Amino acid sequence: MAFWKSLVGQYCVELVSSDIGQMLSAINSEGIVLQQVQFVDELHLRTTISRTQFPGLKQIITKRGEELNIQKRKGIFWKLCSLKKRPVLVLGLLFVLMLCLLIPSRILFVEVSGNSKIPGNYIIETAKKCGLDIFASRREVRSEKIKNTLLSEIPQLQWVGVNTSGCIARISVREREEQPQNEAYPLASSVIAERDGIIQEITVLSGTPLCKVGQGVKAGDVLVSGYTDCGLVIKLQQADAEVFAYTFRDVEAVTPGKILKRTAEQSKKRKIMLRIGKNIINLWKDSGISDTRCVKMYSEEHLTLPGGFQLPVALITEYSLDYLLSEEEIEPPDWLGASTEEYLQSCMIAGKIFQKNSVITDEDSLCVLRGRYVCLEMIGQKRYEENLIQNGT
Repeated sequence: MAFWKSLVGQYCVELVSSDIGQMLSAINSEGIVLQQVQFVDELHLRTTISRTQFPGLKQIITKRGEELNIQKRKGIFWKLCSLKKRPVLVLGLLFVLMLCLLIPSRILFVEVSGNSKIPGNYIIETAKKCGLDIFASRREVRSEKIKNTLLSEIPQLQWVGVNTSGCIARISVREREEQPQNEAYPLASSVIAERDGIIQEITVLSGTPLCKVGQGVKAGDVLVSGYTDCGLVIKLQQADAEVFAYTFRDVEAVTPGKILKRTAEQSKKRKIMLRIGKNIINLWKDSGISDTRCVKMYSEEHLTLPGGFQLPVALITEYSLDYLLSEEEIEPPDWLGASTEEYLQSCMIAGKIFQKNSVITDEDSLCVLRGRYVCLEMIGQKRYEENLIQNGT
């Protein structure tokens, strides 16, 4: 209600009448609502009235021959009206509003990760053919279309993923391994499981699939074979597939649970040295042995001639402050869980953490994080098979 009154606008007025009671009766009979009525004295009254009812009040006061003085105007309505005098500010606010509405729906930056040999600019230029360009609409970005185009245009790529986050489009790639250049080059390769898992998605580009969605596999199992039985002959080929599966990773991370904190200053030692060029001469010194309790402060004063010319001579003063140390327990750091998830993400070829269950405990002055993470990641890994047929035979 208060917001609506502020939006409509209000007047703070002062009414002057010789008979305030009769004036209020006349105003009330016309259905005009006065708010925050305050009697100043026998002749003066201050009140607040809505902007829409102000003309009716003014008409009544004028008809009765009484006096109405406007003290101030308040509310959002009057603030908006004051903007008419500042057109540049209005245009600036409209421009900022348009940017706030437009920018989150547009791509302003394109990043490439996972490439080591293929230039990132070349990958970005190829992705532009599918509409992934600067200031492109996020709704018009088709991940599958971009992925298929990059895989067909750039044979050196084995896997491509496209994700958008805010104004940033990230192209994650994985390059193909270099094939050995020798006479014993394998004619066939298979895709095997890198880790134990439960298969959730499989896309076979070449080869014979030996697994299906929902099947549990162990590390080393053949997922896609490079040998295809064609009846009379066996076809040898380079198997290629993307296999995503749920995997389980058990992680244990450790960080100190207590820290040593310096408290009161115990002693202060001074060491003075003279440096001439690159040579340093100790004028007198205390023990140079220091540990975590010691803090060193260093100052250097150069010898300067009139005119600002600085000579290669300086007096060095070094203070060693010895503090009393005390142990202080710290709360389990927030970054421990985040660092663990970042480490797991770096261990994956591609994928994400699907579910996490971790507990942080205090053991022998250490913060220990133990967790089991369910990950949806790519587990397919290419393995070259031994040649069964030699060239020329």
